[in-house]
Amino acid sequence: MDSPEDLVRKLTEIEMQDVMNKIIDEKIEKEKIRKKKIMSLVSNTNYIEWLVNFTKDKEDFSDNDWVYSMEKLDNTNQEMLDDLPLFFEGIYQYAKNNYIYSLSRPFGECYRIKINNIGFEVGYLSGQGTKFYCRKISLNESENAIDFMDIVNNKKQSNVEYINNSLEYISNILTELYSNGAPIEAMVERFNVIIKKLSENEKQKKEKVLKKSL
Repeated sequence: MDSPEDLVRKLTEIEMQDVMNKIIDEKIEKEKIRKKKIMSLVSNTNYIEWLVNFTKDKEDFSDNDWVYSMEKLDNTNQEMLDDLPLFFEGIYQYAKNNYIYSLSRPFGECYRIKINNIGFEVGYLSGQGTKFYCRKISLNESENAIDFMDIVNNKKQSNVEYINNSLEYISNILTELYSNGAPIEAMVERFNVIIKKLSENEKQKKEKVLKKSL
């Protein structure tokens, strides 16, 4: 028979487990709601149409521009502004699935999107805190931007299948090399040499593009 102390301990453990299970369930539910909201922002044109209208009298904005003057925004605009980080994440998820990589910014990154010849740069900057921003971009800047309707329709980009197959091919070759005695260190060394060379070529290409735009 359990002593009173053992009974108290068991009851405490059961209560703690119930509390932990409740916390976990709440986190899972919040994540489901968050993912559902992200999907709703990029599965139709409502949000980007709001961006078009909201930026008619401004070139850019961030989600903390009105932190100390929220009364200047109505409830609808404030809610849309609060959704900017989720909108960015929706773009990020589509881009990642299609091997489209972000543009680097000092202390952050961004993606460029377009709809009906209107372009936006959506990204974040991290410093003492993290702020998400949106700025209008020119037609020239939006040449290589993601067509937002591709995101809405979850369109697979034309090169995705080729990249998937090629990466699988490389994986098989590396596995075969290892199985036949090639040292991992040798493979990593050769891989790093190739990546370094490709990175240098990519850097030179970006520098040329930058000079042309100046």
